[in-house]
Amino acid sequence: MSDRIGAAAERGLIGKILATAGVGVTLIGVALLLVLAAQAGILRPEFRVAGGAVLATALVAGGMWLRGRTDGRIGAIALTATGIATGYLDVLAATKIYEWLPIVPGLGVAGLVAAGGLVLAHRWRSEHLGLLVVVPLIVLAPVLTGGLDTTLIAFMVVLCAASAWVQLGRDWIWLHAVRLAAPTIPLTLVGLSGVVGWGAPGDSDPVFATAVVVVVVLAVGGALLAMPTTAFPEAMAGLASATTIPALFAGSAMHLPGAVILQASIALALIGTVLIGSALSGTRARFVPDTVAQIWSATALLLLFVAVLETFDGTVAVAVLLGLATVTGLVARTWSTTSRVLLAGSSVIWAIGFAALLHAAPPYVLADADLIGRDANLEIVVASLFAAVGALVLAAGWVRLTDEALSRAAHIAAGMVVVYALTVISVTAGVLIGGPDGFLAGHVLATTCWMVLAGAALAYARRRSGAARTAAVTGGLVLVAAAIAKLFLFDLATLDGIFRVIVFIVTGLILLGLGAWYARALQENPSEPDSVTAA
Repeated sequence: MSDRIGAAAERGLIGKILATAGVGVTLIGVALLLVLAAQAGILRPEFRVAGGAVLATALVAGGMWLRGRTDGRIGAIALTATGIATGYLDVLAATKIYEWLPIVPGLGVAGLVAAGGLVLAHRWRSEHLGLLVVVPLIVLAPVLTGGLDTTLIAFMVVLCAASAWVQLGRDWIWLHAVRLAAPTIPLTLVGLSGVVGWGAPGDSDPVFATAVVVVVVLAVGGALLAMPTTAFPEAMAGLASATTIPALFAGSAMHLPGAVILQASIALALIGTVLIGSALSGTRARFVPDTVAQIWSATALLLLFVAVLETFDGTVAVAVLLGLATVTGLVARTWSTTSRVLLAGSSVIWAIGFAALLHAAPPYVLADADLIGRDANLEIVVASLFAAVGALVLAAGWVRLTDEALSRAAHIAAGMVVVYALTVISVTAGVLIGGPDGFLAGHVLATTCWMVLAGAALAYARRRSGAARTAAVTGGLVLVAAAIAKLFLFDLATLDGIFRVIVFIVTGLILLGLGAWYARALQENPSEPDSVTAA
């Protein structure tokens, strides 16, 4: 144990521990001077505050003197941090205990104390001192304001902006995180208070929106400026994304139109930043590396997702979600920088949208004329169209990035979705156009679409080889079997009159055509694999 203690002393650890303990004990003494002395009536208030100011000045001066001595860095930082914290306590006493200063001037004086401390931290190249200056001020500000209000938010935003210069020439990621957390945390609490019912949208809309925008701009702008030299690009990007958290709760802190505009504007700004930065990434500076582009793209997609949920509801929201997923998947196919993140995000959104579509138009509703007649609307048709297109786009995107087994699974899943989506479109559109007769016509069209898709799968198989060919043939034949099963188990019992005749004739003719075409194709290519020939 004594050897370890000796080694710790050599590393300076013992000095840091003693200095930290000294900071704590001294601050307790200052608190006793300012608070308990007031309760006991010891000294006049003027002497207490003046004594605190003199002690704060003396501690800072002692730290500056000690900084110039050999091996005095640890002690200098401890003394200076203690002096600055003492200054904070003095401002607290003058503002809250004796009420000599209004809240805003009190915050201004505390900010001036912090500014002096940050100047010393920058000159001494000490992130530790910078943290000891900023963190106590963040804790002090709510005490001065008496809680979470507009004054506190404004002060935190000003603190974040006014302390940005400290990062110049310094790669201080922890201080950067604390600076951004100062306004982000109270803004998030404002949003959460609305979620749990402690607040409601009101006259603070402009203040909240302006504060969120300013903080996001400071975070993204600071990250872009630091990107060429920082050793923590992912952390800088993640912190910038974290400042958008209050915007996610804007719907509970603002009126709905303003909240949606705020979310969409930030999302579009992030997308534009990534686009411009990626275009410049070929230069030596690399303003937006790939990982940063992925983080900000995912953040933008999340903001758009929340904006859609807050703007729309019902089947309209389902259609818009599936449309957003489809568009994002198309962008991912042409944008290799963030393809995996965008594909993953769009896949999640598509899955949520498709689950909602299944809830709005489940299979049992499609089989009941009364239920589908009650629930049918144009939004379901549009959502089904986006579901089919999105499934194909996302499957094609994942095929480029995954192995053969996952590619086959993606194609099979996309095929099943397309079949179901076309069924929903056929039946729902039929009901919307023709009512009860349209329901029957829709099922005729659905069965026909199944057969056409089966033929398309078999034709696709003719141009492929290996596993892709086998999968396409298998899928086509399964779909033929499903169409025949639907024909005899559902259509024969449900359809009547001319519709029953039409569906049997059309399905039979398609089967005849497929059989004749495939037999001729086998004769033209006698080297067909055994599995396909047997099929």
